[in-house]
Amino acid sequence: MAPRIIPVLIATPIAAGLVIAYPSFMHLLYAVAALTALVYGSVLHSELTVPFGNLPGPKAPSAIWGVLKGIIAAPPNALHEEWFAKYGPTIRYRVLLGDQRICSVDPGFLQYILQHSDDFIKPEHANRALQNLLGDGLLTAEGGVHRRQRRVINPAFGPAAIRGMESIFWDKTYELQQKLLGFYDEDNREETSPTPPKPQDQVKGAIKIDVQKYLAQGTLDVIGVAGFNYDFGGESQCCR
Repeated sequence: MAPRIIPVLIATPIAAGLVIAYPSFMHLLYAVAALTALVYGSVLHSELTVPFGNLPGPKAPSAIWGVLKGIIAAPPNALHEEWFAKYGPTIRYRVLLGDQRICSVDPGFLQYILQHSDDFIKPEHANRALQNLLGDGLLTAEGGVHRRQRRVINPAFGPAAIRGMESIFWDKTYELQQKLLGFYDEDNREETSPTPPKPQDQVKGAIKIDVQKYLAQGTLDVIGVAGFNYDFGGESQCCR
């Protein structure tokens, strides 16, 4: 548990105890003031002690919520793209109760994390929630348990195993190609992107396509056929 959260957790029962023991309005004000001071003290402590405080990033409009409300209200990735354009490929920002976050699209940064997974483990509370949902498997295991599971499944992803699946990749790639080309058909009424193109990107006769969406559908189909001998039909579901 982050040290900056502990004062808030301690203050909550103290404030409740004051209200119960002294149910006057003045004591209620004292309890609220004490709790508020501890919350803001937690945020200040976070700002002064965070080891990556030199990273740039957006200022939080709320001491309690940080930028969390803005992220929830904005379209997916909209604020992050804006921040990356303004502050650079690696940023930091505050979320609930001053909790600090690092976010990066720097390839070198991401490569370092992937190569040192034992040093960058998932937060305990998040990992516990994933384990309750998915079990203690490859996606949630850490350290030695994760490495042992990786050794067990690595042969299934070796060159010999992948070579036997080559026809599946070609078939699904061809299906994806035909789908993308089909978007230029006048009879196709599928919405290919949740947002319109920017004015500077508009070209007569062209359309905007959310390629990531269709790549994800194709990837799901490949996993289904190659791993489970079952075609999820992700690519065909969006065709008209």
